[in-house]
Amino acid sequence: MYQYTLQPVPLDIKETEWLDAFALHHQVPRKTWLILSAVMAFALLGIIFLRGYSTIFFWVVLVCAVIFGLARVYGLRFWIKRQLGEQIATYPKGIRVGVQPFGLVMFQKMGNQEGRGQMNWNQFSEWRENENLILLYVANQPGFQVIPKRLNAQKFPIETLRKHLSETLGPAKTV
Repeated sequence: MYQYTLQPVPLDIKETEWLDAFALHHQVPRKTWLILSAVMAFALLGIIFLRGYSTIFFWVVLVCAVIFGLARVYGLRFWIKRQLGEQIATYPKGIRVGVQPFGLVMFQKMGNQEGRGQMNWNQFSEWRENENLILLYVANQPGFQVIPKRLNAQKFPIETLRKHLSETLGPAKTV
């Protein structure tokens, strides 16, 4: 039997969790690093075994590969920090979230009234997970929803969420 949320839990996402979420979302795939490593090895072999003007091509390839790698790591960090400021500023405050048999429920206070929304399990297209949070992607919509695992201490059933996502979408997507 699954544990569900009787009382929705406040979804107050901290800046470090946003940073972690963006890093997980924009994680460089292993395939990209393998291709980059192969290109750099090819360039180094060309520099070592060829002489004369032919090595210019391999030097250019090596420099471009290094620039790409540095831009992918450090440029992405800069971009993530810039996006983070925009995301935090526009993210609605006062959201509470809960897990039900049909999906996630979210509540938000709007003036004197409280709005309620629900997202059924089949509305999610994929999910990712690390040690601190779960990212939920809604089908045909940009962006993601962050669920910090620290909510487990507030009686948010993280394991029930994981089980439903695994049953509906399969295992968490790894990059």
